[in-house]
Amino acid sequence: MANTIKYTKPKVAKIAKDFTKALADNPQVLFLHRLITLIPQHDLTVDTAYQLAQSYEVFGKVWTLAKSELECRLIEKGLNRETDASLTKFCLSANYSWKEKSEVTNIESVDTMPDFSED
Repeated sequence: MANTIKYTKPKVAKIAKDFTKALADNPQVLFLHRLITLIPQHDLTVDTAYQLAQSYEVFGKVWTLAKSELECRLIEKGLNRETDASLTKFCLSANYSWKEKSEVTNIESVDTMPDFSED
């Protein structure tokens, strides 16, 4: 029989706490995989962390926070020219679904827009 790890609520809460600490203590980290490797005592992988985020609300909140924070870090490094702009753009496209532009193709009517004029 395979050796499986049992994730209990207390264990997941500890992982969430350690994950949050690793995020705060390592401002140079830009990617989830790198962040996860800073928590070796839990033997996490990105896939396992994703499953924990789907299964446990406490970890789901931390996962969402971490992804948003890492996205902001990547953007800021790109804007400050600390990273290569082309690679930053590629990473944002691949990891955060960023697009060059989006086009609106189905506008019903300008009449449906709210009126922002002052009376």
